Amino acid sequence: MHGAFLTRAYLLSGLRVTGRKVYTINPLAVARYRERHSVVRAKSDHLDTMALANILRVDA
Repeated sequence: MHGAFLTRAYLLSGLRVTGRKVYTINPLAVARYRERHSVVRAKSDHLDTMALANILRVDA
C-alpha cells in the first residue's frame, strides 16, 4: 500500500478509537464553498479551517 494512504488510515483509526467523529468532505465542495464565501482568493490554513468548520456547522 501507498505510504500516504497508510498514514491517513492510522490517523483516522486513532481519531475513531478515541471516540472522535470523523467526517468526509469532498475537496471540490470545500473549494466551491471558499469561492462563494471568501473575498480572498489565496488559500490559507486558517481560511480552509474556517470553511470546513462552517460546512460542518451548517450542512452537517
